[in-house]
Amino acid sequence: MVTRVSHPAMPIQAGTRLTRFFGACHVSKLIPAVVLLSLAVAFPVAAHVFDHPEWDEWFAAQRVPDGTGAVCCDKSDVYLLDDEDVRIVDGQYEARVNSVWLQFPNTGQGKPGNKVFGYTANPTGSYVVWVLHGLPRCLAEGTGT
Repeated sequence: MVTRVSHPAMPIQAGTRLTRFFGACHVSKLIPAVVLLSLAVAFPVAAHVFDHPEWDEWFAAQRVPDGTGAVCCDKSDVYLLDDEDVRIVDGQYEARVNSVWLQFPNTGQGKPGNKVFGYTANPTGSYVVWVLHGLPRCLAEGTGT
């Protein structure tokens, strides 16, 4: 027969240890912070490009390469990616943004559905992708690729 012994440092009731340590009102504020911190560590975010105003004009000038002439979007939708965050699968580009692989169809310049630029004078040296509300918009290869 096993008998559970109560100890002040290890209470039987779940959650009472945190409540004793932090106080009842502070525990409810601590839990969301812990959840957000663990998500930030588990899902690293690709770099946005707010610290390079010299690239603003180039970002603003880019158009979706499907022939529609629509803008790729603004700088807040841009991600710079390292080479290991971009791959080609069956001739189509895939880019990892926020730990999710997104497909960027490469159907040819000016053709419906195309998301990949041909040659561009990409000033960043890295892959650049535009993602709007989680949907792939445009991809430019880095000048070093």
